[in-house]
Amino acid sequence: MEVDVVYTWVNDQDPDWSRLRRFESRRLSDDVSWHESVNSNARFSNRWEIYYSIRSLKKYASWVNRIYIVTNCEVPQRILNLGVVVVSHEDIFPDLNCLPNFNSRAIESCLHKIEGLSESFLYLNDDFFLASHSAIDDFYSADGVVSVFPSKHDIEYDGKNLRPVDYAAIKAGLELSKAYNFLPKKKLHHAPYVLRRSVLFEIEDKYESEVNVTRANKFKQKNDFPLATTFFAYYAIATGRGLEKLFPCRYVDIGDGKCFLLLIYILCGLKKYKFICLNEVCSMRYFSSIRDIFVGFFMKIYF
Repeated sequence: MEVDVVYTWVNDQDPDWSRLRRFESRRLSDDVSWHESVNSNARFSNRWEIYYSIRSLKKYASWVNRIYIVTNCEVPQRILNLGVVVVSHEDIFPDLNCLPNFNSRAIESCLHKIEGLSESFLYLNDDFFLASHSAIDDFYSADGVVSVFPSKHDIEYDGKNLRPVDYAAIKAGLELSKAYNFLPKKKLHHAPYVLRRSVLFEIEDKYESEVNVTRANKFKQKNDFPLATTFFAYYAIATGRGLEKLFPCRYVDIGDGKCFLLLIYILCGLKKYKFICLNEVCSMRYFSSIRDIFVGFFMKIYF
């Protein structure tokens, strides 16, 4: 079985990208003001996580075929030297009026349109890392059933004032409950999303309106449809093509001061993890420069 990997990535050090983001942020000010994380600098900061994430793939999943990076930014030579294939947003968005786009849900909804992409592929955010050796059957059975990695955290169907990721999970769950009488209970881990290209096309055909609305949202909105993440995972289970699998995963919010202790704990090797995510939801108020140095040291040592 051939398995490709797809990353979505932004380079906040690209001046052209930064100019486009500032322009669209001002033009769509109402769309970016409903939650602080929608347009937070933390969502777009680049500490070269993708470089170390790809290194973790090469170290722990040498069976991976091609590695694609979907971006609307200039990709530095340091990343190109890792043997990646760069795909622009213009190559995969069916409607170019949706561009430029800063909504990961919108971009994710187009990944299956990458030319030459394998039927089976993993989707990774640039802050996802493999932390131990993985085999193809960690992600796919011999007959193509995909692995789904649920976390211990409940989907908050009755929650208020939630984050964008929570609204997306709720929308996915309610759509599946309506169509298949199946209501997912748990949020997914911040871990590789295990996908099949043909099933993504199938979902796009069934939920064309929801997908098109999401692609038109240039920043995250409450009505985003999480095609490639929560919806795909639980749609696969609902239709007999997915199976829950439990692996030790560690999520670290590097915008939280406690991240220093968590990273030291991981470095000490007191617990072995399959996947690690170093995510920043909102910008750290204090000691962010020290944090960046420490995170860089952690990635260099660990991956």
